[in-house]
Amino acid sequence: MSPARIACTLLCLAWSSHAAQIGDKHFTADDLFQMTHIWKVELTFTPDQWKHLPAHRVSGGSGQTLLGAPGLRNGLTGAAGMTFDWVHADLKIDGIPFHDIAVRYKGNGTYRRGISTGKVSLKLDLNKYVKGQKLAKLDKINLASEIADGTYMNEDISYRLFREAGVPAPRTSYARVYITITGEKPQYYRGLYSLTEDVDESYIDHWFHSHDGALFKPVMHAPFTYMGEDWKNYVQAYAPKLDLTDAQKRSLIEFTKLVNSGADADFNAKIGDYVDLDEFARFLAISVWAMDYDSILFNGQNYYVYQNPKTNKYNFLPWDQDETFAKVGFGGTRPPDLNILQPYRQGGGKFLARMLAVLAFRSLYLKYIADYNGNLLRPDRLAAMVDELAPIIRPAVKEESPDALAMFDAAAAGDSFVMPPWGAIRPLKPFAEMRSKIVAEQLKKAQ
Repeated sequence: MSPARIACTLLCLAWSSHAAQIGDKHFTADDLFQMTHIWKVELTFTPDQWKHLPAHRVSGGSGQTLLGAPGLRNGLTGAAGMTFDWVHADLKIDGIPFHDIAVRYKGNGTYRRGISTGKVSLKLDLNKYVKGQKLAKLDKINLASEIADGTYMNEDISYRLFREAGVPAPRTSYARVYITITGEKPQYYRGLYSLTEDVDESYIDHWFHSHDGALFKPVMHAPFTYMGEDWKNYVQAYAPKLDLTDAQKRSLIEFTKLVNSGADADFNAKIGDYVDLDEFARFLAISVWAMDYDSILFNGQNYYVYQNPKTNKYNFLPWDQDETFAKVGFGGTRPPDLNILQPYRQGGGKFLARMLAVLAFRSLYLKYIADYNGNLLRPDRLAAMVDELAPIIRPAVKEESPDALAMFDAAAAGDSFVMPPWGAIRPLKPFAEMRSKIVAEQLKKAQ
């Protein structure tokens, strides 16, 4: 999707007040994903359904940090040999019922933290058990617990920035989530969640106007590692989300060979045949400026790659943005000085290093960083986003707990706060002030 169309969509819809009620015939996803109305989400489970939500062990694990055991989801949970089961439940959103939906827990680090506090992220599938049941033509939605983000705003603002930069990123809204366990526990408030667009067929249809293409969710410290000529070696680490053709499988293998062993001249000449360089420059510029360590930059996860069938080129899509703005690794003590020319883990593979060594790509990437640093990511602009969003969601945070409210109020004011187990956290306002100046200095040296 073109940057102009994304910008127009945002300008017209993303922060407008909702025009349609959820039960209206013409209710759309754009009506769902807007920030001035917090949806009331009510989930009802039987005791048996509720009992089967937590992760359970199905294998001995993979022995690796983030790669799941064969056939399981990737991440810490799958690597430990654990999986989540879908259970049946009933759903109401602002009083509109959806019967017999599928629900499962989601997450890795957030799941481990959430299961001990009672607030876990959820994935909802309205179509799994009742075919044709959808919400604004969507099969699935995600409810992110924000358990790792005391500001409740990092993910939503980050996705907005990606979209404004011309990167197709999930749309979001907020929801108060209530749980009922029939005959056992009456309805209670679980907390404020981010309601997030799922990266699936509907997502591809919306952003790319296509029902085809290849969609991957890679997990590897060294992105695009070559694993030989047998496609079976790639399935777990690249986690394809759509059925693949032989040509799409072959294309990925050939791409990894180019990344890992292609001569510099070949890499420079051919990389544009595989990667949408303009889109990736925008994606990388936002990722690096925002210093999201739990991403392609360091942990090698939390992003999707879509091979657009119209171009046969890879587009990069962000995911799971609650760790943005240097929350992990820098927190509230160190200056946010990630080097824009080496924004990746030492020994983290060749892909990013080789991309930034291609002069044409490097120039494009630096142009976007400079442009965003002076416009899209200006500290006063980001502070205004916080000030705009904070009063909308504060009542729902207050209802959650006094501790949550104390962290939220500090973050909204721009004050550091302590968030166990991470320690001192520097929120977006002071981060943006420091990061903007550091990036400006780095850009001078990069010219």
